Amino acid sequence: MEKAKAVKATAHEIARLVYAMLRDGTEYVERSLEDFEKQHKNRKLAHIRRQAHALGCNLVPTAELAIA
Repeated sequence: MEKAKAVKATAHEIARLVYAMLRDGTEYVERSLEDFEKQHKNRKLAHIRRQAHALGCNLVPTAELAIA
């Protein structure tokens, strides 16, 4: 079941890219693995911050674990 979801999600992402390219004439820009991981980390951190806020908490980064 998970494999089918992954295939569908990938097809959806490709369809969105192709549609944007055709509609707006947007060029395809391949992202590096580092860019993808950085974006994923930022989204994950934002999600955790929203969860903490919903619980009435604040996140305070520590110096040794601070995100650069």
